[in-house]
Amino acid sequence: MKLAVDKTLGTREFSGLFEDVRLVNPAGSYLDIRLWGKEQSVMELSIYNVLGEPVMNESIHLNRGENHIVRSIQNLKPGMYFVRISDKNSNMLVRKLLKY
Repeated sequence: MKLAVDKTLGTREFSGLFEDVRLVNPAGSYLDIRLWGKEQSVMELSIYNVLGEPVMNESIHLNRGENHIVRSIQNLKPGMYFVRISDKNSNMLVRKLLKY
């Protein structure tokens, strides 16, 4: 079997309004995110289950500098989820989250 690859596929690195994203993982009752905002902005924070179904979505206000975001995830069943943070220009960052 011969396989030819002529293009690189994947996601581009997020270079939007924030950097240095840290997610406490695995998580118990709370989602704990720390990130550094390049400027004051409004972002969308979403959590999806492994089927791609949204289980949480909200707007978050980021300040310039360090931001600490804590949200309750007590209502989520144990398992794997995807945390997505996106800006108004549809730039996004996705991280895996393991809920115990």
